[in-house]
Amino acid sequence: MWEGVGMTVIDTRSALAANSAREHLLRLDRLRLIGKAHSEGLTLRQIADLLEISPTQVGRLAHRAEPRPDELEVTPAEVIYQRSAGAITDEEMMDTLVNWRYTYGSVPTGGRPADGCVRQGKLGRRPVCVPARLAQ
Repeated sequence: MWEGVGMTVIDTRSALAANSAREHLLRLDRLRLIGKAHSEGLTLRQIADLLEISPTQVGRLAHRAEPRPDELEVTPAEVIYQRSAGAITDEEMMDTLVNWRYTYGSVPTGGRPADGCVRQGKLGRRPVCVPARLAQ
């Protein structure tokens, strides 16, 4: 049996899944913190010194966080990562996901959908096309 941070896992697959989930959560947390620190006036050098990474890395991350703040909002996927990482219980995850305010794709109001699409929407960050054969 392997004991990880905040949890006990029985097999290697579970340990790998938990590790991957923690990595995703750490990446999101770092992006949020860099964006917040940058918006509060800290320089890239100051942020880099605090995170013990290069200013170039901080610049890339800050650039990534800046134009897409909606990517940094909590998503259902993040809630699932939290459960996989052992940060929340099954019950907390299910309560959050059951009560989540989900949104769905819609028909664009301006312009025309991409060729072959009758409806366009978004799945996470990616645009999606609903072909005519699946739209009914």
